[in-house]
Amino acid sequence: MPTPSQLKTSEPTHAESPELKRLQISVPCQNCSEPIGFAEDQCPTCSASVPSEVKAALLARLEASSAEFRELRNHTRSAITVLDMVSGFLLIVAFSSFFVSGEHSRSYLAFGTVFAGLALVSRRNAFLALTTAAMLWTVNIGLLAALDPRSLFSFPRAVALVLLLRGAYFAASARSRLKRLSDVTRTSRSQLN
Repeated sequence: MPTPSQLKTSEPTHAESPELKRLQISVPCQNCSEPIGFAEDQCPTCSASVPSEVKAALLARLEASSAEFRELRNHTRSAITVLDMVSGFLLIVAFSSFFVSGEHSRSYLAFGTVFAGLALVSRRNAFLALTTAAMLWTVNIGLLAALDPRSLFSFPRAVALVLLLRGAYFAASARSRLKRLSDVTRTSRSQLN
């Protein structure tokens, strides 16, 4: 089976490529009933904009039809779950340290609030949120290591960092795969017209 880059350069017709047949994921336009593919922001026929619910439905159909894309999205979702857990943990530590000793509660609250915000952003842009979270988590580890070098050997902090970095990698891979599929679909459409 040819790769997407081979499909783009060899320019096969719709009938020649089973991968392109699989990629013909579309929904009818609400205005003119012409097909709108997952890569399009507006209807190619009437130029009506594609609502966000339709884009989400198209991505869900793409995920259902592409095992590779589904796997990348699942890894990204796992990393977003780690981000949720880290932000929740930081907020719990902030509130508990406020009531117990008050020491460091502001820094935990600040980090927890930032991570909770990143967890919300991750629903729209997983790569940006996970990359930012990994960088902030690295800064956090560095600051804690400056205060107490033994904190460098904290297994949970290292695991969280690895999972955040891994999630950012998978989010970037999913975004790249989506762009390649978009390019292949656009090329296929232009060949059919």
